[in-house]
Amino acid sequence: MSISDTALASDIEVLNQLIDEDFGVYRIRAKHRVLYVSISATVFDEQTMCRPYLLVPKLPEFPNSDWTSMQISRRPDGTLESTLSSERLSSIQNIWHPERVDILTLPRLKSYKSGVYEVLFRGRPVIAKFACFEWDIERINNETWAYSAIEHYQQLYPSTPRIAPNFLAHLTENGRVMGLLLEKLEGNYASIDDLTRCEAVLRQLHGMSLIHGDVNRFNFLVDGIKDCVHLLDFEHVRDFDENNAHLEIESLSTELCEDTGRGKGHGYEKPQLPANFAELDTVGQKAARALHTAQSIFTVYQMLVQKEAPELLRTLRCRETSQFELMVLIGSTFDNGEPYVQSLLSQAAAPETWEKLISISYGKDAKIMCPPSYHEDELDKQQSELAKWERDLERKARVLDEVSA
Repeated sequence: MSISDTALASDIEVLNQLIDEDFGVYRIRAKHRVLYVSISATVFDEQTMCRPYLLVPKLPEFPNSDWTSMQISRRPDGTLESTLSSERLSSIQNIWHPERVDILTLPRLKSYKSGVYEVLFRGRPVIAKFACFEWDIERINNETWAYSAIEHYQQLYPSTPRIAPNFLAHLTENGRVMGLLLEKLEGNYASIDDLTRCEAVLRQLHGMSLIHGDVNRFNFLVDGIKDCVHLLDFEHVRDFDENNAHLEIESLSTELCEDTGRGKGHGYEKPQLPANFAELDTVGQKAARALHTAQSIFTVYQMLVQKEAPELLRTLRCRETSQFELMVLIGSTFDNGEPYVQSLLSQAAAPETWEKLISISYGKDAKIMCPPSYHEDELDKQQSELAKWERDLERKARVLDEVSA
């Protein structure tokens, strides 16, 4: 029985996917079940692997039996081979809330990032956080434990102001617990102006014998109407110790000044082809691919600049100001920074650097295919131009010193 025989096309949906140079892994809804499929990168072309509307019709038979995962490869004669497994998938172990909700019953309203959706629950929008794949279970399990500890403390001291969203239910998939359902809070991300209130709520968490582990400004939500601050994202919470508690408090002012986007989702938004890509004509698809490639390269450039020269990235984000225009006018008199930009991009193309940059933005297990590449003669030319640019900078420094600038 093929997948198309098992369910109507409208009942088939690739819920999540992660693709690298070796494999593509997929979380697939087929009617009322969720199945996990792993496909060797040599089975289909890159376009098919990356686009669910091309992939789904080419999938092999989905047997109507009790299985959880399928691995697809090709035999020497070129035919597809699928291997099924009925092994039970990992699940959340810290189960403490009385309510469980099947994740497939929740209408999706908005996607914030992989594994974090806004969904409709009992007529109101809430937040669903879940493990897309088995390697996500550990962090979701830790966050579930953190909410249980917070809830236990607030039950012991009910007069204490709430510091986190309400935990509404455990999320299930095929009967196993793999996520959590949270109250959706309204507000704005914190800034340095909110330091006093953010420090107070962080000390309150420490008073519960917990360390947050990730106090970036996007994990503090300020409710201006209720005049309160809530903490978010407890994936890195651990037991209290005095030294780390002190470090969290000391780092808070710096974190609240952060303006690079670190901590907001994955830090950078992964470029996507338009939703109507399949409906575009040939010219439109070619233009969409070109824009997607340019956006991907620029995202990599931003990640590398953030790693090597974060102050430069902050300056670039202020480029519409009069101060920036004045600095550009002065700087262009002395030097052209293009060789430095080109050297950063060529450094990003190195396999080990590319892997680190992608892990910073999309997680340590993520991969993005087709990194930028440079020929040896291009690299030699870049090195020559970079050396000349550095000599020009030295001359500029001497001139500035002589005029006491």
